[in-house]
Amino acid sequence: MYTLSELQQMIFIDIETSTRKETFQEVIDENPALEEYWNLKTSQLRESQPETLKDFADPHKMWSRMAGLYPEWGRIVCISMGQLKFDETGFPYDFKAVSYHGNNEDDLLKEFSQTATKIMQKYPKMKWVGHNIKGFDLPYIIKRSLINDVVVPNAFHLHKQKPWENCLLDTQDVWKFGGWNSAKLGLISELLGIPSPKDAMSGPEVNEYYWNDRLEEIKTYCEKDIQATANIMLKMSGMDIIVK
Repeated sequence: MYTLSELQQMIFIDIETSTRKETFQEVIDENPALEEYWNLKTSQLRESQPETLKDFADPHKMWSRMAGLYPEWGRIVCISMGQLKFDETGFPYDFKAVSYHGNNEDDLLKEFSQTATKIMQKYPKMKWVGHNIKGFDLPYIIKRSLINDVVVPNAFHLHKQKPWENCLLDTQDVWKFGGWNSAKLGLISELLGIPSPKDAMSGPEVNEYYWNDRLEEIKTYCEKDIQATANIMLKMSGMDIIVK
């Protein structure tokens, strides 16, 4: 499905996020004007997910459950990016990953932005690949960069580009194969016999891990996500997966 040349020009990326403050009360204390906006968001979330969020009517309780999913209320705590390595025969033998993680979101966004800019200047045809990268990861990175006054690489000025012109490849879209339905990364991994990234934690648990100073575990989880995504692309291209 994808050629060796195409796979060599892919960077796999994933982010992990948490709430901007540990509690909603801290947000209110810092800026009381934000209270009504999160109260409104709480009502909207309960209306859109009545069964899942039926026990989260209290905005303070909803905060820890959902705020980290939205860049207006959350923060990025880890950005992982990686690339497949092939030998001279075209056999995939390794996956190299690097992560920017920590308590200073401004610093990790700057480091990522500088690296991404250098990559796209040197390799303008490089594709940035992720599961729901179009709907979540890149928009989140862009918005948090703007909030933190971090320069967004030109290649990520997606609002100026046609969908078929941008540098993103979303495995959630790939898995549709022209149809309407896709699936979660963990499910696709299980179906294709790929080590699941969800064995250590799940997305909703990241916030709890972060506020309990378990950043290294979040980094490991994030890197497992990008390796699983890379393995999905290998599997769909008829190649052996990377297991390590």
